[in-house]
Amino acid sequence: MQIIHLLCVFTALIAPAAPKDKCYMHEQCKNCIRTAGCQWCAEPIFNTETMNRCFESGTVRCGRNYIYPKPNNDKYRTLQDNNFSTDVLFRPQRVQLKLHVGEEYSLKLKYKHTRDYPVDLYYLMDLSASMEDDKDSLSKLGSKLAAEMQALTRDFRLGFGSFVDKVEMPYVSTVPEKLQVPCTLKSKQPCAPPYGFKNHLKLDTNTSLFSMRVNEAKVSGNLDFPEGGFDAIMQAIVCQKQIGWRQKARHLLVFSTDADFHFAGDGRLAGLVEPNDMQCYVTDDGNYTHSLVFDYPSISQINQVAKQHNINLIFAITDGASKIYKNLVGSIEGSSYGILSGDSSNVVKLVRDEYQKIVDSIGLISTGNKQFVDVRFSSSCISDNWKETSTCDGLRPGNQVEFMATIKVLQCPDNGRMLTFQIKPRALEDSITVEVEVDCNCSCEQPGSE
Repeated sequence: MQIIHLLCVFTALIAPAAPKDKCYMHEQCKNCIRTAGCQWCAEPIFNTETMNRCFESGTVRCGRNYIYPKPNNDKYRTLQDNNFSTDVLFRPQRVQLKLHVGEEYSLKLKYKHTRDYPVDLYYLMDLSASMEDDKDSLSKLGSKLAAEMQALTRDFRLGFGSFVDKVEMPYVSTVPEKLQVPCTLKSKQPCAPPYGFKNHLKLDTNTSLFSMRVNEAKVSGNLDFPEGGFDAIMQAIVCQKQIGWRQKARHLLVFSTDADFHFAGDGRLAGLVEPNDMQCYVTDDGNYTHSLVFDYPSISQINQVAKQHNINLIFAITDGASKIYKNLVGSIEGSSYGILSGDSSNVVKLVRDEYQKIVDSIGLISTGNKQFVDVRFSSSCISDNWKETSTCDGLRPGNQVEFMATIKVLQCPDNGRMLTFQIKPRALEDSITVEVEVDCNCSCEQPGSE
């Protein structure tokens, strides 16, 4: 028994040590350097019986010329850095980094709040019968709205669209007489035939046309309480040419209603099972042609296209519908809401106040794939205290703020070398393009290498 015990002890003493770290398991250089914190020693004379070629950085003595990945002496290069102007808010515009897996780089970014950055404002209004008074108020206040916005920016354009709902049961009555005159208004005038969405005025600098088009628009009617506003929002966002959205401008979509909304799945009530495809179907004369082809969009689809096209949605709603829209803005990035008075007489103040909140704040996002790259932001905003944040509030025209973007490569990209992504302000076209060259291969493994 004593001999067996001594043999076990001896065997334990000479047995290979258990792996001490994540690097020990790798037997190839490229797999080693693709693991954060690991290095490879390619020295020709190397005692592999006592040491592993793949090791945690700094734990094994190895000739500098034989260590992989090779040190990056030139990690950063500026490719484009135009000066600030009315349409350049962000600096630099394009940079290139060279990093290893697990390595970080802190990139300094600058943003300047400028007064006269272009603004496109599209007013999308529910024109079902209950909004008759609101339409009259908007028609009268159109010139005042334009004047208020032009006081905030000299480069301003205004457009107008309206919606009711899908022209099918159970949303509207399909009785022939009701399709022609669905209701009678408070003014004793007959309602106009129902429709899904109409673009009455493409974004235009001639703001006097706005009041004219609002005044000309006819109020209609439907059966159920929710409206088809999501169809209208989708078309107003994705029909870039028909609406006239400019690339270099703030995009404000003001959505005005007193009612709930239909969303994905509700179309099944009318046999519309085809999911909304998020494409444009508005003709040059402003009519939406596919209202009875697709289901309503989902909330996530609205959020997706709003982010894609840099749209700030402002829900201008009456108090009775405030609860559901208050919850909705939490699901649509860059959106906000304000309470309209019963006849929308406060619409000018509401739009001005919500616009001011948008432009007085800057929030950064990264489009980088989180599987491959991690980006964290910090800033002192307009104070002297740096903290981890991607948002600065309370800005005024002329304010300039700095952000630090800490960029860390998590793993090698699928293409084996290059990661490209954007850092941009929410709902603005301006961005910084970041090209990251990642060292993912070892020259010592290439054919013909010694």
